[in-house]
Amino acid sequence: MPTIHTSMTLGPKLVLLPQMSGNGYYSYSPMNQQYGTQACVQTIIRIAQDHFRNTRTFIGIGDMSYSDMRNFPPHHSHKDGKCVDIRPIGKNRMPAPLNISSPNYDHDNTMLLAKALMAHRNVLRVLFNDRRIPGVVPYAGHDNHLHVIMRT
Repeated sequence: MPTIHTSMTLGPKLVLLPQMSGNGYYSYSPMNQQYGTQACVQTIIRIAQDHFRNTRTFIGIGDMSYSDMRNFPPHHSHKDGKCVDIRPIGKNRMPAPLNISSPNYDHDNTMLLAKALMAHRNVLRVLFNDRRIPGVVPYAGHDNHLHVIMRT
């Protein structure tokens, strides 16, 4: 009897964003919501390390994906491990939520971060509502975080 080979494509395996300090970022979402593709995680770590080295500022990493790629309400994306939410940076550099209308919002430092993101070959698009930052795409609900979409 011939052997029957079947294959089932489950998509990319997702990996956990390292939850330790020293990588230029801090996590502000629960660990089970911080899974990404290997390329996505490596991209975020590299950008965070470079940004910290240049500005001495940690960046806040929020929602990414669940390890099993299930729906992630209220997000319409964040299912394939290629989306990352990042907080804008505050003038006091404290790990706290803020938005582009906050008096503590550091436009210049956030713009440096956005430019670094958009310059990386794995970043497809950055959604964010600070229209003073060239290249970001305004999108409803994105006053308090940069939504980064990766290619892989």
